[in-house]
Formats: sequence, structure tokens, C-alpha cells
Amino acid sequence: MADKGTVAAMIEIAKKEVGTIEGPKDNETKYGAFTKANYLAWCGSFCMWVANQAGVKIPNTVSTVVGAGAFKKMGTWFEADCGQSPQPGDILYFDFPGDGVNRISHVGICTGIDSDGVVLTI
Repeated sequence: MADKGTVAAMIEIAKKEVGTIEGPKDNETKYGAFTKANYLAWCGSFCMWVANQAGVKIPNTVSTVVGAGAFKKMGTWFEADCGQSPQPGDILYFDFPGDGVNRISHVGICTGIDSDGVVLTI
């Protein structure tokens, strides 16, 4: 078991949540209940719940746009094309081109990078 307050603890906890489903209502999760944002998209609530369980402090990222802004303000933000690679435990924000939403619309936790260079997230 990983020590509380560590990236390893975050990843360990996140991996244990794989397979959790929402419901019975759309977007109803223990993560949304934790952040008082139930019935909303829960990717940010999931990241916050995992970090809390692991004893790691992260900015509020229930709103992906606000969360990204907080990391930028802290000076810990970097873009995918800056030459740095994500590290396990990094909070990764996604803007999916062509999804009709021209802004960051998803967030997850980096759990590693596979041998082909594919970034793994939960």
C-alpha cells in the first residue's frame, strides 16, 4: 500500500475505481456527491475525490476550465507540445477537437506512459 500524500497513493486509489459506474441517475456518483456536484459531468469530481482519498491537495477541478486556470496560476501548467512528457500523477486536461465544445472539456489522472509512448489515464 502506497504512503498517503504520494502520487503512488493517487494512482493506486484511481486504479481501484476502474469499473465504477454512475447511477442510477445520469452522472450520479460518489465523486459528485463528495464535491457537491452530483448529476454533472464527474471527471473533475473523480480527480478531486481520488486526490482527497490519497491525501494529496489539488485545485478544485470540478469545472475543467477553472481547474486548468488554477494550475496555470500556480505555474505548474504545461502544454502537450512544450517538449515535456506527462508524469504519473499529473492531472491532464483535454480539449477534444471536433466535439462542438471549443474549450477544455475533460480531465483525468496520468497513470503512466506505455512503451509506445501512449499516455495512460484514468
